[in-house]
Amino acid sequence: MEKIILFVTFIFLLSCTEEEKKKELQTIKADNFSIDLPQFMVKRTKPTTDTVFEYEIDSNYNSEDELYLAVYKDAKTESGQDNYTLEEYYKFVADDLLDVTLAFGSLKNISTDDINQLHAKIFEIEGSYETGRKSLDFYFMTAVIEGKDYFYEVSVWTRIGTKEKYKLTMENILKSFREI
Repeated sequence: MEKIILFVTFIFLLSCTEEEKKKELQTIKADNFSIDLPQFMVKRTKPTTDTVFEYEIDSNYNSEDELYLAVYKDAKTESGQDNYTLEEYYKFVADDLLDVTLAFGSLKNISTDDINQLHAKIFEIEGSYETGRKSLDFYFMTAVIEGKDYFYEVSVWTRIGTKEKYKLTMENILKSFREI
């Protein structure tokens, strides 16, 4: 009898935990896609000009950690050019992160997957960003996703020191992307 009570209690606690996790998410809609983010992420007040949107960790939640999200959208065809392939777009994005954004970096864990029925390439980059005299080490997890008419780059990044803390959150963000 005690085993049954213990089992029922365990199942109840597990279901409560799952409900709490769901409550902690917010679904953000923009243009023709949506993505689920933790409640502790807020829209950036000064986004860069070429993103669809950007979010960051709310400083009221944690003023020490850094966690960022940026979503970019590019048409599959450029005027007069052939369609890009997912592989070509992935190479463009990875090269841009490695050669333009970071002063030094290494590409890791490249995989091909489907994210909500859309073909995607997911990869990780660890690298250094130079800011004048200072070098900051970052961990990026990026999905390049092929939609109907667009390719999407969904990049989430944090400092190397908080990589393990946010890695699962970052993966869940990428896997929540949906074209609507």
